[in-house]
Amino acid sequence: MITKRATGEATRIPTRFRVTLPVEDRRPASEDPEVATNWRLPRIAEEYSRVVASRRAQNPRWAARHIVRAKLQAEDNRTMERVPITSVTVASAGYDPASETLEIEFTNGRVYQYYQVPAAIYEQFMEADSKGRFFNFNIRSAYPYSVV
Repeated sequence: MITKRATGEATRIPTRFRVTLPVEDRRPASEDPEVATNWRLPRIAEEYSRVVASRRAQNPRWAARHIVRAKLQAEDNRTMERVPITSVTVASAGYDPASETLEIEFTNGRVYQYYQVPAAIYEQFMEADSKGRFFNFNIRSAYPYSVV
């Protein structure tokens, strides 16, 4: 039996308590991480834009206030090859990996370009059984866009 002290939000005042440890072979196989040792390692460059886009896509209020690019002017519009798609809502889609731009033509005739879309998202979109459902859940509110 070990006597410990607990402090913090779980207790109003510092409290002593006794803990009976489980037998050696029934204890969890976990140890504290060596945080200080890891601080000495060289820092790894990390990119968080995809994480941020994913988090924002989960918040419906963000979609209402995120910045939408202005309608593209004729001189800014580059022709992108699109692949015809059999879908109720999506007529065709194209992707430029160099600029990470996804262009989608809807069955109502409107064309939108979505920016900073990773190639993996485009591939998943093209493989999805329901293009409209995938678009609504994974692209529509997650990436900035322009109307072409």
